[in-house]
Amino acid sequence: MAEELDESRKQSQELHKESQRQYDKIQNSLCFVVIGTILVIIGIIFIFLAYKRENNELVGIDMTSLAFYICVIALGIGGVLLIYGLVKLFISLAKRKKVLATINKLSK
Repeated sequence: MAEELDESRKQSQELHKESQRQYDKIQNSLCFVVIGTILVIIGIIFIFLAYKRENNELVGIDMTSLAFYICVIALGIGGVLLIYGLVKLFISLAKRKKVLATINKLSK
């Protein structure tokens, strides 16, 4: 009986450690999501700054301007970080949900 209790306690400790690891990954992925979102917003702002104007009329986007290059770089990096963060977030949430369900089964 004591042996089963020790084994159950050890398994519970391992599951709690895994739950904490997945929680840390969730927090990490949220950082990627926030940074990616900020870069996408900056990229969108620079789209408007890259517009070419002649005689106070919008002609199009000036692809030779520095604002356009900043826009492309910010949108590219921001999009990659945002997608990576979201994928990592959903995977970690699913894994943590499974671990917590196993912990709840073990405690009953």
